[in-house]
Amino acid sequence: MRKIYQIKVSRQSIRFVLWGMFLLFFLTVCIPLLFFYYLFDVNKVKQMVINQFNNKNYAVIINGTVEPRSWHGLSLFISDLTVQDDTHHEALHINTANCQLSWLDLIVGHYKVRRIALNGVTFFQREEKDTKYADLLDYDSIAHSEFGNLQTLSITNLNWVESQEQYIIRDASMSLTGIETKPLVQLSFKSGRYNTDFSIRGNITKADSDNLNIEQLSTIIDAPKMHVELQSVGHYDYINQKLWVENTNGIISSEKYNGNLHMDTMLLSMYGLTVHDLAMTLTAGLKNGSQSLVLNSLNLRTNNYSDFSIDNSKIKYNAQNNLRKVNLELGLIATKVDSKFNVANQSCNLGLSITPNQANAAVFSSSLSGTCNYHESDNWVGVQLRGLIDGASAKIDAEYAVNDDKDFLKLNGTISALNLSRFMSSAQGSLPLYSDDSILPFSWLNWLDLEANLKINNLDLSHIHLTNVDSSLIVKDKMLKLTRLHANLYDNGVINGTAVIKADHDAYDVSIDNQVSNVDLKKMFINLFDVSAINGLADFTFNTQVNNARTYQDLRKNLDGAIGLKVRNGGFSGVDFSLFLSPENLAAFQSKSQLMTKFSTLNAKFEFESGISKNSSINFSSPTILATGNGVIDFAATKINYRLNVSSIMPLNEQHIKSVSIPVGIDGNLFSPQISIQNMTLNTVEPKVVKSRKHR
Repeated sequence: MRKIYQIKVSRQSIRFVLWGMFLLFFLTVCIPLLFFYYLFDVNKVKQMVINQFNNKNYAVIINGTVEPRSWHGLSLFISDLTVQDDTHHEALHINTANCQLSWLDLIVGHYKVRRIALNGVTFFQREEKDTKYADLLDYDSIAHSEFGNLQTLSITNLNWVESQEQYIIRDASMSLTGIETKPLVQLSFKSGRYNTDFSIRGNITKADSDNLNIEQLSTIIDAPKMHVELQSVGHYDYINQKLWVENTNGIISSEKYNGNLHMDTMLLSMYGLTVHDLAMTLTAGLKNGSQSLVLNSLNLRTNNYSDFSIDNSKIKYNAQNNLRKVNLELGLIATKVDSKFNVANQSCNLGLSITPNQANAAVFSSSLSGTCNYHESDNWVGVQLRGLIDGASAKIDAEYAVNDDKDFLKLNGTISALNLSRFMSSAQGSLPLYSDDSILPFSWLNWLDLEANLKINNLDLSHIHLTNVDSSLIVKDKMLKLTRLHANLYDNGVINGTAVIKADHDAYDVSIDNQVSNVDLKKMFINLFDVSAINGLADFTFNTQVNNARTYQDLRKNLDGAIGLKVRNGGFSGVDFSLFLSPENLAAFQSKSQLMTKFSTLNAKFEFESGISKNSSINFSSPTILATGNGVIDFAATKINYRLNVSSIMPLNEQHIKSVSIPVGIDGNLFSPQISIQNMTLNTVEPKVVKSRKHR
């Protein structure tokens, strides 16, 4: 049988418990609510907030509401808070602030803020770039005030405004949690100038009374054309509002390149930013090769986060493909970068070397110094450099712009000597031009527009050497226009004229309008055709076109237009028509080892169509020889079919022979033809009969 035990509680005990519960409820709930709501003092709360600021240099004005609210418990709500400096310039504005209070402290009638949420916080930058607000808060007052035991701080819609249209930082948010245990800080913001997103996260431990250690500091930067991830450590001096970031390592990536980054020390504060040593390496692909960029900067500084200065920078660029290696080193001293990312410097040193991959090929090198500038809005680089190019003195003023469709180069230069032969696509530069079948070196017309004025004392091209070059050229829409060319060639020869080269995929249309005067004909023919059978001082006129040319041989095979030639004091090797002037000369014909027909003047004109001159004429003369002829010259097939009529003017003789007419046939290979002579004709005159006089 079960026993039922009853606990008897006296009415006095019940009354005691109920009164105790009421007292506990009254102390823990009613008194805080009574103190918070019914004894709320607006002016006291305002003064409590105002005391957190540096009242010596700033004035705090609260124009909005100050009232008790229920937010995560009981909280103070403040709106429309403005801080002005001693010049009445607005330094800070806070739209709303919610300050969660400690319930236990409310029991004893004290305010202790445990959590703050700020929304719509705006810092205003004064026009004076060196004015900052590091002393905006009174940290000594905060440490001993109602805000001294803060646990959580969050800020949304944070902006740093330079002007109505310019933000330094915008759309920022920050949270600081676990302040009394192991704080975690998270900050994200967008750079107003560079359209770049920043995200920062790190754990904080207190090192001493003035510093907080930051462990595992992670930073992510998202820019329009690149992504950066950084890992580092640091410490924060919250009295002076200075953030030290050390031993930063990270990665950089974009659509075109990837790389890594290292910074040894960075100081960040309201007074600016200083980076002691920055090293960055980028790599990217290249058609048939690779390329890399290494950047080292020493002492990068800014006091307004818009204008930067760098004491010393070194840039190394390396590229390699199946044709050549390119090494470029750029040293910059006292570099300035403004808010629009325009770059100027006090000194710029440039070193460049280009090494062809062919064995025993000569290395092109240059060493120049001057100034280098960059304009971000136009993606434009400007240089003024003086120094050596391939061992020759040079003066270069250039502007280079990188565009979406095609790059643009504007160049003015004076160079004492330049050898471009090694950079031309011709691998057969030792051959005469006529025999060279390599690709024409104009592929760069497809990716570069150009305006250039160049003066070069000595210029070596693949098949020609020019001196005293004065030229002006324009490249646009894949068309090169040589608007002015004046130079010496083949010693004392002079060339003047213009040319147009138009690229059509991998072929070119070439037109030339040139005059060449006083040129050494023998040197010219050896260079172009490897022929030494003619000499003299020559004047040329070229009015020619070549369409759909891909190689040097296409220049002759597709040749259209007219070429005029005048030669003075020259001669032909291989035959001497003066031997027909007398029997004695004819007798010596077999014994002469060097045969040459000398002339005083020679005139020729050639009309070409597809490399063939069907209607060409030639005449030459000397005191004793007169010749005329015409025929066909076929550059495409390297053939000649010519007929000459050579007249040798005889001196007075007893046979009354005035001249010898010599029909000459020239046939076969253009540069080693067969010469035939048939049916010479002697032209005579009737002797005059002298009548005898009659004497008276």
